[in-house]
Amino acid sequence: MEHLSLHDNNFQGLFSLDLVSELTELKVFKLSSLSSTLQVVETNISSSLKSQLKSLTLSNCNLKKIPGFLLFQKEMRVIDLSSNTLLKNNTELQVLFLQNNSFNTFTLPRTHYKLQFLDLSANNFNDKLHKDVGLMLPRLRHLNLSNNEFQENMPSSVSRMEDLEFMDLSYNNFSGKLPRSLFTGFYSLKWLKISHNRFTGPIIRKAGEETSLMTLIMDNNMFTGKITDNLQGRFQDG
Repeated sequence: MEHLSLHDNNFQGLFSLDLVSELTELKVFKLSSLSSTLQVVETNISSSLKSQLKSLTLSNCNLKKIPGFLLFQKEMRVIDLSSNTLLKNNTELQVLFLQNNSFNTFTLPRTHYKLQFLDLSANNFNDKLHKDVGLMLPRLRHLNLSNNEFQENMPSSVSRMEDLEFMDLSYNNFSGKLPRSLFTGFYSLKWLKISHNRFTGPIIRKAGEETSLMTLIMDNNMFTGKITDNLQGRFQDG
């Protein structure tokens, strides 16, 4: 068997990965439940999965840690571990680097108020950013979401990240106008890269609006209008 999909059912109770550990030809395995009571468990046997998967989905499976067998998988293209509790109890987490993987869905728990460095670059995320991302990550200083497929607008709540100094959203599918709050009262932001998206409208909407940016990279978008005098002066002086 190469493809086994048990996606979007109403499974309950324990599911042992031992059940698929002997499927030597398995390439795609999908398991999720509409119920909140399914729990996937891993044993020493399932840790030695005999196949090399290309796609794995273990969504809404009450996972509390990343399955150990992934350490031995060398051909993975897609990993979906969304809607689990992998990070729920790590309320003291300050640094999270998940770059250069194949994740396509990421739900950040609302308890990571101490997170300062978040790098999700070079994955396959294709969601829109949560509208309250700035409230969920108020202490963030470094945010890198580049080289994904994030969509729709940049939430205005990003301005609530009052300590944010570095933000890279380049090479995504963001669209719409930049929130005005990105350039007003956001005095910590020094480095911003939003190139290769589909942002539209003016860069700074009023000539009197100030920015603390030292580096702004925004090529390959759909911006219109004039470059305001204060923005020109800011970068000429810098």
